Order: sequence, then C-alpha cells, then structure tokens
Amino acid sequence: SARRIRRGPVGRAVDLRGRPDDDADDGLEYAPDRDGPPGPLARSLLTLLRRSPCRRLLPLRVLLLSLHLACTLAAFWILDSVKEPTLAVLVGGDLGRHQPRAKVLSFVVVVACALCVEWTG
Repeated sequence: SARRIRRGPVGRAVDLRGRPDDDADDGLEYAPDRDGPPGPLARSLLTLLRRSPCRRLLPLRVLLLSLHLACTLAAFWILDSVKEPTLAVLVGGDLGRHQPRAKVLSFVVVVACALCVEWTG
C-alpha cells in the first residue's frame, strides 16, 4: 500500500513515486514515518510546487510587501525627526518640562491605535 498525500482542496493525490493516485478518495493525508533526506514524495511535491502557477504571483507579493515596509519605515523616520522640533515650537522651548509627558502620551496613543486595529481587523 503506497502512502499518499493530497495537495490542498483541489490538489491531486500522488503516490511515493510522484505518479497520480486516482484511487485516493478517502481525503486522508499520510506522511512518511522516517527522518532524513527528502524521499521521492517530497521531491515530487517540491517539483510540483516549483511548476505551480501560483509561483508567478510570489514576486509581485514580495514586491508589494517590501514597498509597504519601506513606506512605513520612511514615514516613521520622517515623523520621528520632525517630532521634537515641533514640540519645542509648541511649548516655547521648554522641553525639559513637557517632553516626558509627551512621550508617555505618545506611547499611550500608539498602544490604543494598535488595539483598535486588532479589534477592527
């Protein structure tokens, strides 16, 4: 009896040699019982994943996520460098008295925003 693995809800089942297993209608997933180098089933699954049409979308997704991270970091750096001079102008240069409270308030606002994003998302 050959062990089988099913590739997702619409994937096709393959046997250990990577051939289609048409009698795999039980919907169960089987995995090898051994450790060590990848066997023929793992190699065949890797080959199928490399040829998958979803693989073409990966560079676009990576590009968009990288662009999002870069924009987030750029906005943080710009706002961080503008924050202290703006506070100095608003309080008339008395940073020693107002900056500790401003930092605590900033932390509270960031935590509140993060909680709101988590609850609404």
